[in-house]
Amino acid sequence: MQARRLSVQAALDEAARMYHMEIEEFLEVERTLPSFGIEEDAQMRQYAQLLKSRIGGILTWSRRSTRYRVAELTAHPDASELSFPS
Repeated sequence: MQARRLSVQAALDEAARMYHMEIEEFLEVERTLPSFGIEEDAQMRQYAQLLKSRIGGILTWSRRSTRYRVAELTAHPDASELSFPS
C-alpha cells in the first residue's frame, strides 16, 4: 500500500483484483491441461483439487484469524469510506 502510494481502499481493490486474476488463470490452466495418460490425468486432477482446498483453507483461516480484522483496517486514518470487495 505505501510502496505503491495507494489509499487503503485502492489497496483492497487492487488485492482483490490480483487475487481474482490469479484464480481465473489457475482455472483456465486446469481446464486446458492436455492429457498425459489415464493415471497421470487422475493425479493431475487430484493435485488441482488439493491446491483448491489449500486456497480455500487459507481464505477460511484469514477470515477467522485475529490477525486480519476489518476493525483494524477501518481504524486506519485513510479508512473512512471503505468497501471490501468479495
